[in-house]
Amino acid sequence: MLCLFLFKFFSSLNQQAHTVSFISTPCNIDRLLPWLPENLSSAINFVKLPLPVVGDNKLPEDGEATTDLPVELISYLKIAYDGLKSPVTEFLESSKPDWVLQDFAAYWLPPISRRLGIKTGFLRAFNGATLGILKPSGFEEYCTCPADFMKPPKWVLFETPVAFKLFECRYIFHGFMAETTEGNVPDIHRVGRVIDGCDAIFVRCCYEYEAEWLGMIQDLHRKPVIPVGVLPPKLEEKFEDTDTWLTVKKWLDSRKTKDSSWFGGYEPVELPEGFEERTAGRGMVWRGWVEQLRTLSHDSIGLALTHPGWGTIIEAIRFSKPMAVLVFLNDQGLNASHRAEENWVYDPSG
Repeated sequence: MLCLFLFKFFSSLNQQAHTVSFISTPCNIDRLLPWLPENLSSAINFVKLPLPVVGDNKLPEDGEATTDLPVELISYLKIAYDGLKSPVTEFLESSKPDWVLQDFAAYWLPPISRRLGIKTGFLRAFNGATLGILKPSGFEEYCTCPADFMKPPKWVLFETPVAFKLFECRYIFHGFMAETTEGNVPDIHRVGRVIDGCDAIFVRCCYEYEAEWLGMIQDLHRKPVIPVGVLPPKLEEKFEDTDTWLTVKKWLDSRKTKDSSWFGGYEPVELPEGFEERTAGRGMVWRGWVEQLRTLSHDSIGLALTHPGWGTIIEAIRFSKPMAVLVFLNDQGLNASHRAEENWVYDPSG
C-alpha cells in the first residue's frame, strides 16, 4: 500500500525532529492509524480532506483508494482526486511547510508549491529501475506503441534485461500511456509533470542495490536523486492478534521449519473443484486478507509465491525468503526482470 509506505517514511522523518503533516482522505487515514506506533500517536498531524464528488461520480461509498476499487473505476478516483486541488492549496497557504513530498497523481501541485516558495519532492514506492524506464522529457517520439516497451529504452546506456514482456506492456500502454476515460489525465503525463516540476526525486532504494540506475536518473532529469533506503519492515512494531492471525498462526506453528510455501495475492482466484478437500491435510486456504508480514516472517515458510511488487520483494528479502513470482500489472514485470538479474527471484514467465 503506497500510503503505508509514505507513512513509514514520514515517521522516520518525525523521529529526526521534523514536523510532519500527512494529507489524505478520511478513509485512508483511518485505515493507517492502527499502524501508528504509540510514541508517534501525537507527533504527526493527520489532515483529512474529504474526497470531492466530481461529475458523473461512479465511485462506491468509501471508495478512496485503489485497493477499494476494481481496475475499471481507478480513473474515476483520479478525477475525484484532482478535485482536492483547492483544499490542498488552502492548507499549504496556511501551514507554510518547507517541503511537500508527493506521489504522481497530483500533477497540479508542483506549480502551486513553487508559487508559495515551497520545495517539492517526488516520492513514489518505485525502485530506480522502474523510474529509469519512464520516458523523460526530450524523448516524446519514443514508446508510442506496445512493442517499444519490450526492450530497454535508448536512454539506458548500460546492459540490462529490465523491460516489459508483451502481455505486460499491453496493459501498461493502454492503462498508463493512453487514457480512455473522459476527463482523466493519463498517468504518463501525471508522472512527467511531477518529475519535471519537482526539486528532487526520492527513491525507495539505495546505491548498494541500484547505483547505475540512480546515477542515470539524476543525469536524465538534472536534479538531485535521493535514495531513502528500502525501508524494510520491523517486526518489533505492535500488531493486534486478530482471530484471523491466530487461526493462521496455529496452522503455521504446526508445520516444520521451511516446510511450507506462501501464496498470496489480491485478485480473486478460482480454485479447481475439490482443491481444498484434497489439500486439507497439508495446506491451508484462507479466503480473505491475511497479514503478509507476519506470515512471511514465520519459520515454517520456505518459499514465497506471490506478485513481485517492490514492497513484497523487500519484505521477502528482509526475512530471507526465496521468491517465485507471478506478474499481474503495473511495475511488477520490471521488478521481476530486475531482481531475477541478481538471482533474488524466479520469474517463470522468462
